[in-house]
Amino acid sequence: MNNLFRFFFILLFSFSIFSTSIAQKSPKLGEPAPEIHITKWLQGETDLKGKTLFLTFFESWCGNCIRIVKQMNELEKKYSSDDFVFLYLSSENLSRIERYLKRAVILPSVVHDKGDATIKSYRVTGVPESFIINKDGILVWRGHPGKLTDKHFDDYLESGKTPERRFKGPV
Repeated sequence: MNNLFRFFFILLFSFSIFSTSIAQKSPKLGEPAPEIHITKWLQGETDLKGKTLFLTFFESWCGNCIRIVKQMNELEKKYSSDDFVFLYLSSENLSRIERYLKRAVILPSVVHDKGDATIKSYRVTGVPESFIINKDGILVWRGHPGKLTDKHFDDYLESGKTPERRFKGPV
């Protein structure tokens, strides 16, 4: 009985620590975006301060990530500017990403985050997943990048209006 009590106490204590740490680190729309941890710039190094950022988490083994490359390249061509940056971030094995970039045509800047610090702070649950961070560093949108259209980008750039979020999970 004593061991059973100890087991449940440890389980409850662990759950309370886990849920508290998640709640504290969960980025919320309308609040400052978490820091982006860049271990290495793999292509398109640029200063991110004071710019609107379209941040996409991806992995080279992810079928959906590979499928949206063409769409992201088109959006990059049309909307990227000195003030609007498209950034791909991966935390997978660095040599694997570098090999992938040699054979894939990806126009956005690409960075590596060794150790998953950014993925953890943004609470990314699957890839691809994207975030729009405005020039003031405020998180204004989160969702699947494949759901965005030219109209969404036009509306955002003209009025600051972001597409409605269909994902109802934690932000």
